[in-house]
Amino acid sequence: MTYLRSQKDYFQIGLNTINQALSYLKDIDFKKTKNHFLPNLKKELKSSIDLELNEIIVSNLKNTNIPILSEESNQDNINFSEHDGKLWIIDPLDGTFNFVRGLPFSTVSIALYSGKTPLFSFVGIIPGFKLGFINLDGKAVFDNQQISVSSIKKKDEAVICTGIPSRQIINKKEKEIFLTNFVTFSKVRMLGSASYSLLQLAKGSVDAYYEREIMIWDVAAGLGLVNAAGGNFEFYEGKQKNSLIVSANNSKIDHLIS
Repeated sequence: MTYLRSQKDYFQIGLNTINQALSYLKDIDFKKTKNHFLPNLKKELKSSIDLELNEIIVSNLKNTNIPILSEESNQDNINFSEHDGKLWIIDPLDGTFNFVRGLPFSTVSIALYSGKTPLFSFVGIIPGFKLGFINLDGKAVFDNQQISVSSIKKKDEAVICTGIPSRQIINKKEKEIFLTNFVTFSKVRMLGSASYSLLQLAKGSVDAYYEREIMIWDVAAGLGLVNAAGGNFEFYEGKQKNSLIVSANNSKIDHLIS
């Protein structure tokens, strides 16, 4: 398998790809999309836009000859936990439910990883179409400004973002973990998009993020931004293929892995 020769090549293709996807979305009327819930995953909403964006993104990235792990087309049957080489990880539309209901916010999310290390991240925001990414200097940028995580150290002054993924089974143990982790924070926010939540962490608008059984494509790009903005993250394999238990923060608050 032949890779492109420079990091600049990867960066430019990723940047061009996400800008093309965002341009496509500018002309979409979310009220006219075709949407359905998956029969085997009844809380997971899919839209025709998911597949249309996936086609745009994959057609661009496949020219790099790097494997692609997408929520919509894991054609190579990739298992992230077992993959050691370079890998594009994409979520064509993270926050589909928000998008089709006209709620803010959702994102287009593209990341390039080497093993478990993020190299580049691109997160495009809908609405507004602003872009967060890791630049060639390894810095996190949003709306053309360098961003960094917050300096808050105390949980009782901090904001944490979380969610309840479609694949998560809420039993007694999960309820206890949920409450034990979050009662120590000043505020808890559910924004409906993991990548958008992680962007807010990278910007310093929130201070921590924790989610269980979240899929790698939901968090890959956002975790890269957090890392580049001075934060850190940990994740462990979840119960399902490509699902994770993820904790991220501003590097001053303890992780919540349990």
